[in-house]
Amino acid sequence: HSRRIICNHARGQGLVSPAFKFHKSFLLGAYLVELDKREENGVTIVTATERVDGVTSPELEIYLTDLAKETSSTIILDFSELKYISSAGLRVVLSTVKKLKIQKRELFLSGLTGPVKDVFQMSGFHAILKIFDTTAQALEQC
Repeated sequence: HSRRIICNHARGQGLVSPAFKFHKSFLLGAYLVELDKREENGVTIVTATERVDGVTSPELEIYLTDLAKETSSTIILDFSELKYISSAGLRVVLSTVKKLKIQKRELFLSGLTGPVKDVFQMSGFHAILKIFDTTAQALEQC
């Protein structure tokens, strides 16, 4: 399985390695989000690690928008390794839910812990999104 890594530096320049297709790493200054995609039982699972904030969320939005166009399955966002999410990251999640809903598809979240879980609870998103403790539990609902 191939991967793709993209690093965007503070100067706005990017390095692309075409040998890597399903893994993206976005580095903007001191901020980083890594995205890994895999398929399991016909479901697309994206694991996001590190941070989704005002700096990295545009890259996540582009990635998820492209993924929604390329796939026809439910998408699970595994946030078990995500350390931080800002309101900009919440907006990307909600935007993706709306895009998939138009296509009669769903976005599930799994593995929220610590500060990430707190942000979803404080924002009220936990009440309107399908959130599971584990990716395995999310897969059972697909």
